[in-house]
Amino acid sequence: MLRLFTLYTFKKIFENVEFELSNNAKMLYINLLIFHFEKLPISEKNSHGFKIVKNDFNSLDFENKDLIDLERANLILMNHDDCIYFNNVWGKWIDRTMLVNDSLVNALNTAERFKEQLLNSVSTSNYLCMKYKLSSEKYIALVNDFCEKQTAMLKTYVDLHDVTKHFYYWVGKNENSFNGKGQSTNILGM
Repeated sequence: MLRLFTLYTFKKIFENVEFELSNNAKMLYINLLIFHFEKLPISEKNSHGFKIVKNDFNSLDFENKDLIDLERANLILMNHDDCIYFNNVWGKWIDRTMLVNDSLVNALNTAERFKEQLLNSVSTSNYLCMKYKLSSEKYIALVNDFCEKQTAMLKTYVDLHDVTKHFYYWVGKNENSFNGKGQSTNILGM
């Protein structure tokens, strides 16, 4: 996360406070941000406000004039539970194009990733076998065919629910075009 914080970011943060902060207060703020962000991966989830516990800094005095100035500037909020809360004032100044959206990371899952779960799902198997009068062998063949075709078409899914929902729909459209040898007569299916 630290690579998102440029000199421009800090310049804009300090320009937008209501009064001039001392150089010591600015350095304290920058050092606290470095302490928090240096080991975090770049992601949307990690770019938000956060808190630091006083125990993380043995030498940090809550009565410090610089900390009080940072609180007065609405950059931090100190409370009585020995925490310093950092307001997300950097969000509009960092390069947001570099942030990884955590939900998009999960969206890169192909059907092959969920194949074992589809094969082992008793509820999905029972429901589809009863609804379409499928044998367990035909169900397994349909799962294999579905996963191969969706992977070939580069279809991605967010989670198991997403792939299962598509699989239900796909089986309804493709179970009749499936011959007894476990092969589909369709080229790619839907």
